[in-house]
Amino acid sequence: MHRRLIAALVVGVMVTLSAPAVSAALPPGGTFVDDNGSTFESSIEAISAEGITRGCNPPANDRFCPDAPVTRGQMAAFLVRGLVLTDRLADPFSDDDESIFEADIEKLAAAGITLGCNPPSNTMFCPEANVTRGQMAAFLVRGMGYTEAGGDFFKDDDSSTFEADINRLAQAGVTKGCNPPTNDRYCPESWVTRAQMAAFLTRALGLTPIVPPPPVEGGGTLTVMFVAVRQGDAAVFVGACGETGLIDANRFRSAEVLSAIDSVGSRNLKWVANSHYDADHLGAVLDVATASGVTVDQFYDRGGDRTVKDSNTYRDYFDYITAADKRTSLDIGDRFTLCSGADEVTFTVVSAGSDGTAAGGVSVSDENDRGLCIHVEYYDFDLAMCGDSNGTDEGSRTDVESAVAGVIGDVEVAKVNHHGSAYSSNAFYVSTLSAEVAVLSVGKNSYGHPNTTVISRWQTYGEVFQTQSASDNALIDGNIIVTTGGVTSFTTTSSSSGRNYVISMDES
Repeated sequence: MHRRLIAALVVGVMVTLSAPAVSAALPPGGTFVDDNGSTFESSIEAISAEGITRGCNPPANDRFCPDAPVTRGQMAAFLVRGLVLTDRLADPFSDDDESIFEADIEKLAAAGITLGCNPPSNTMFCPEANVTRGQMAAFLVRGMGYTEAGGDFFKDDDSSTFEADINRLAQAGVTKGCNPPTNDRYCPESWVTRAQMAAFLTRALGLTPIVPPPPVEGGGTLTVMFVAVRQGDAAVFVGACGETGLIDANRFRSAEVLSAIDSVGSRNLKWVANSHYDADHLGAVLDVATASGVTVDQFYDRGGDRTVKDSNTYRDYFDYITAADKRTSLDIGDRFTLCSGADEVTFTVVSAGSDGTAAGGVSVSDENDRGLCIHVEYYDFDLAMCGDSNGTDEGSRTDVESAVAGVIGDVEVAKVNHHGSAYSSNAFYVSTLSAEVAVLSVGKNSYGHPNTTVISRWQTYGEVFQTQSASDNALIDGNIIVTTGGVTSFTTTSSSSGRNYVISMDES
């Protein structure tokens, strides 16, 4: 029996954690530069201090990639280090010979913590597959030797193979659920993020969470401008170093987008990212990219060949970026940035339906649900932009919002999905993000956008800004500008209504 398992069984099944300790030995902001403000940062520091994690970007390893899903290979490494496993079972699986985690996988097999991924033969481990929360429960229950299960803790795992393991994990105090504060759901089919895994391991191993000293301001300001482009989207991002990026550009509205870029940033765009391929998001991208004085270093999207979207708008875009050789296709866990060092702003993809599956492994077919959902982070400031993602399983729509909500967590600002559609901004998504500012990019339309219930839902948690009128395109708030140093507060102003709010950030 391995050393940590003995210790866990001696103290009993129920894990009690000490109060988080503030470590003056850590640099401002802590070990990693990309987890500041994360709900799980103290757990990440705890497993880092124990040598359970080394980071996600070797050899520098100054990043943890908190929003990336955990693969089975990574899970093996976490558990082997955390449980101090040393014995190895010689090559029990046929598909891990090229994996950097092969030794860890063999140690996990020797300890009986993994049985394989292709029952009943179990000749494979599937090291590159992402771990679901249900599978994670099984791993930890076997690793920690939990046997007691005091009842049925969650209402959404009754049909899960892992229900017994989930109940044992809850009984041990290792999991609290996936929908705080109610926590009556476990989300067994959702993927486990690296940050969530840190929390599970910290509780299971009885580690003391470590709070690093607060980060210092980067010395500059992040500026985000949500542009009034009628019934569509466009958002300009300018980092403290002056680098400029653009997400989406509604058709026929290139003049408005270029004016916004000129007012806050530079026409030398580091990147243009497209949430998805509908014209109200993609339509003016080429008009902007080919305008006088504009350069674009890179285009980001979810990928796909020339036939993935049956429209001339998409085909023209595809032909242009392919000929320019400037396309980067993104998938879940990928990230892109503005600036570097202390001024770095990270844009992490938490959902993308490039292969027909989005966050949490949910199957998607609708163009809106196949799009990119992006978590933007600058120190303690968080912003969510999920294009036109839906929050319901009606018709061809898929509830992507519930799958990404827990991955993104609490944010300061959210761009309201799908222009305030009644099929988006579900109650779980809105309450989980609990944004102090929600931005509605909308114009004249016949779709009923924005839905009044959706507006009320966001108003429960903060201020709602709306670019234009849904009846006649009249400016309401107009361009909506968010500025922040990333630590103490952020400011939201509007170009037309004169609304101006300075809001303290709840992480500070």
